[in-house]
Amino acid sequence: MFAYSYEADSYSRCKKSTESKSIELNDYEIIEITPDQSMPYGYQFIVRACESAGISATKH
Repeated sequence: MFAYSYEADSYSRCKKSTESKSIELNDYEIIEITPDQSMPYGYQFIVRACESAGISATKH
């Protein structure tokens, strides 16, 4: 709850879902935090590549 409410941002240069918040790890990666009651602490945490106007995620 602390990370979602106080550390994460509602707005991001990186593409994310509307109900999630994000924390930028670096220029290319974010942690996307989404409320999810099925998860142990009530939130889902996903580390993923940043997709923005200047950066596109690459697939290997």
